[in-house]
Amino acid sequence: MGSMLLVICLVACLLPVGTGGVFGAEASDIDGHWAEAVIQKWLERGAVHTAEQGGFFPDDAVSRNDLLLWAQRILESEESAGGEFSSEERVTREEAAQVLMDLGGLQGKSAAAGVYTDRKQLAEGRGAVGALYAASIMTGYPDGSFRGGKYITRSEWLVALDKSLHEKQAASGEAVPRYMVALGDSLAVGAGAEKGQGYVDLLYAHRQAGRMDRPLLLANLARPGRNSSELLRSVRTNRETIDRLLQADVILISIGGNNLLRPFREALAAGYQLDPSVPDFERELTRQALAPGGPDRMKEAVAAAGPALDEGVRQFKRDWPKILDILRELAPQAEIYAMTVYNPLQEGEPYYKTINSKILRLNRALMADWESREAGAAYRIADAYRAFSEYTGEEPLTGFRMLSGQFDVHPSPAGHQAIYRCHVEAAPPEVGQMAP
Repeated sequence: MGSMLLVICLVACLLPVGTGGVFGAEASDIDGHWAEAVIQKWLERGAVHTAEQGGFFPDDAVSRNDLLLWAQRILESEESAGGEFSSEERVTREEAAQVLMDLGGLQGKSAAAGVYTDRKQLAEGRGAVGALYAASIMTGYPDGSFRGGKYITRSEWLVALDKSLHEKQAASGEAVPRYMVALGDSLAVGAGAEKGQGYVDLLYAHRQAGRMDRPLLLANLARPGRNSSELLRSVRTNRETIDRLLQADVILISIGGNNLLRPFREALAAGYQLDPSVPDFERELTRQALAPGGPDRMKEAVAAAGPALDEGVRQFKRDWPKILDILRELAPQAEIYAMTVYNPLQEGEPYYKTINSKILRLNRALMADWESREAGAAYRIADAYRAFSEYTGEEPLTGFRMLSGQFDVHPSPAGHQAIYRCHVEAAPPEVGQMAP
């Protein structure tokens, strides 16, 4: 916010409203316009004007002087507007977003601008564009674009100011819905548990019951089969994901298992000449694994999977820091819980060491950023790996028994309970006393 812009803003307030302009007049050219109601409201309140011809000209580019003058009148702001203008009298949508972010005292949110199809064309104002999207002030066009280089029209600017005023008033009293957001793969979806008994559902039920200040809603955005790169793409560009993260109080993440499981399934499929995408893949894999010669083919397939598993770990190491950075920007106040990947095999079973070495490497990558910070300040670890490794109960935690031809790695009901308890242990003291 330079001193020059303060001068511009003050000068704009002293300039005549327009050549022959009239405050409080009826506009002859707004009937049926998408912004008619907002334009008429501010015409009647005297904050904006018509031209001497009697029109408002809603689709013309707003002048720099009117842009600043309307902002001062509607928002009743004495602050100067940030951002740099060209010598032109018109202002681009991206520049206007910067002005409105500065006037509203908002923090930049570059990650939220990922919702737009033309996000790569945004420049220095990307943080402002994201901030206004997060505040529901400027949300782009129906085709998903923002068009930051387009000159902002009189109607667009007036509607943005009107929304900014509404958001300012709402923030002072109106309760905003908050979410528990589940991200990741089929574990977070609840695979292996009865409906409503997955670990996400168990955690949500407890948090919802203990929430007295305002309601907590659940947004389970996990998808079966998703790996770290697919989650990264979702938090970067998916509108629903970004919207919910902007409203998140709690974020649960189960990711990384498919970075290993997918190449492992593909190696088994190649070893037994099967198609891993067909619905009865596991049934046919079981049949062939138990047939004569099946165990030898299994050994060869596991050995062949090694390079692909290593690449899965490397892929996760590339993706995880980027995922965290986006979450921290979109939801800086949220509790974030990241779950370690468990080993579906028991120690002592064939191939345990081979598979375990890959899982440990992935989990080290998951925990590296956490261990470098103070007491999990950035996110908390729900250590499913440790819980499954130390489990001594009779009920199996998964249905995976490789040598018996059982290949379902999803948690059993007991497994979901174990994962639930991991999150209990990871919670801060004020919310850690959850039902066992």
